[in-house]
Amino acid sequence: MVTTGRKQALIGASAVVWVYGSLIFGLLGILSPIWLEMFQITKASVGLLMTIALFSMGAFNYKAGRLADERGTRFTISIGMVLAAAALVGFSLAANVYMLYGSGIILGISGSLVYGPGLTCVQKWWPEKSGLVSGVYNLCFGLSAALMIPLYRFFLGGSGYRAALWIISGIVLAFGLAASIFADSPKRGGGLGETVKLPGYTVGQATADRSFKMLWLIWGLAGTAGIGLVMHIIPLMEVNGFTAEQGSKLLIFFNVFNGVIRIVVGPMLDKADGRLFMCIPFLLGGTACCMLTLIRSFALAALCLCLIGMTTGIVFTVTPVMLRKYFGLRNFGAIFGLIFTSYCFFSALFGPFLGGFASDMSGSYTITTIYFGLFLIIAAVLAVLLKRPEADKTHQER
Repeated sequence: MVTTGRKQALIGASAVVWVYGSLIFGLLGILSPIWLEMFQITKASVGLLMTIALFSMGAFNYKAGRLADERGTRFTISIGMVLAAAALVGFSLAANVYMLYGSGIILGISGSLVYGPGLTCVQKWWPEKSGLVSGVYNLCFGLSAALMIPLYRFFLGGSGYRAALWIISGIVLAFGLAASIFADSPKRGGGLGETVKLPGYTVGQATADRSFKMLWLIWGLAGTAGIGLVMHIIPLMEVNGFTAEQGSKLLIFFNVFNGVIRIVVGPMLDKADGRLFMCIPFLLGGTACCMLTLIRSFALAALCLCLIGMTTGIVFTVTPVMLRKYFGLRNFGAIFGLIFTSYCFFSALFGPFLGGFASDMSGSYTITTIYFGLFLIIAAVLAVLLKRPEADKTHQER
């Protein structure tokens, strides 16, 4: 029963995050050029939508972790999927950019109720293979957009803007609620959870540690480059001379490597030092990001976006496993919720909006891509300096 339960939890949580990942990494990128034309707004205004979504996600992350601990993962995720479907309906009915922003807030809140609680659920079920399940879970989160973008484009092309969003909203609601039934944390009498007193740091002990602060910065810096580019890849590629269709294909390349690298790296993390998987990829991705506006070859553009997408997949996969190894499982949900605020707040401030604003002011994306690239390079340096907590090893998981 325990084995069956944890397999169902992994499948259910992965299926739900697949749906949400396809929205945040894929659908918003497709819709951004449509909104530019529909509302006659600037690139910064479009980027602000992602910024608002990330801020609202960050604001609710900690509470979402606590809610999952108190009311269960299944309940928390199901509420998140209802809100995600509602956000899409809001996008379809938006008469101006401010209504778009309101729906972005709802989409962000839904993300806090889906991603963190789902990851905490699978980590608790599979503590002995946390790297593997983190890889599987994050593979679904990152790869989903690559496979769903053609479907979303089909709906938009065949049904029109409003009808397509209603169709997608219905799919999100039905599939998300069905999958959330299986995504529940261990209960008394099976698995871990209430049957075992989980070792680990308290929230206060973890946040006071230098390694927590370093991980917070690494995720913020590395995450900014990926999410900052998602909203701008298609218009950026159009500036480089590519068509909107080619831009969509390049967004797929970004998301394929964003997803695939997670399952490649994940299983290795159970035995290897996670820092090794951040340094070189971040340096490569940062260099590729700085070069992006100079490239006029589709193949080279695809290579650059693969490298940048890889960095996003790595930071999502490595950071949770390192948190578990460093601080244990006892308060993993709350600690992860706090570390994830880095991605939300830092990336929201310096990612999509500022990237679009820099492009509007300079007339190109050069400054935008260079500072995104520098963020990745700085994250690589911080990863080299990162050290496992040493002050009080009695709190660590054995």
